[in-house]
Amino acid sequence: MTNFVTNVLPTFYPVVLLGGNDAAPAAVKPYTISASFTGSDTTVGTALNGLTLRQVINLLSQFTFKLTPGTASYAISGSAPNLGTAASNGGTFDTVFGNLCLSDLGQLLSQVTFTVGGSTSYQISGQPESGIGSEFLTFVQEQIGQRSAGYLGIGLSLMQFTIKKTAPVAGTPVGFSVITHKNHGE
Repeated sequence: MTNFVTNVLPTFYPVVLLGGNDAAPAAVKPYTISASFTGSDTTVGTALNGLTLRQVINLLSQFTFKLTPGTASYAISGSAPNLGTAASNGGTFDTVFGNLCLSDLGQLLSQVTFTVGGSTSYQISGQPESGIGSEFLTFVQEQIGQRSAGYLGIGLSLMQFTIKKTAPVAGTPVGFSVITHKNHGE
């Protein structure tokens, strides 16, 4: 997992853009993302495909994330429900990550509360981009398995993720949402 978080993740999203959905280009701020292992849990050395989704979520707290430019570092922790609701293709939090498909991953993440910096909570949900066609829909419903990082990158580009800030106490979505749209061209 360490290799994925510190080396592969920054190549999926080499530039993170922060701004409103309808923000003018001048109002959007570009950042690069990086991560470093700062914890002590040796499980992070396990290959991502050998961990359950629950383990992956719990291990996020072993890393510190940084957006550059800037000096702030962010600790992220996740809390998955004990049982949770199974996703439409049968994935659960106790499914080995490699046996999940991207569409199940997006559905399961909506049941997780992520905390950034120990105080601000968010919920993430994901679904295949609308109107992507049946051949691509099949692509995001195949098991991740032993696929390459490139496969995951292509699959993630076919997904739409929504991030909602939650109220710290009740966990009810409030305020704003950030919707990712990844456009790729040559």
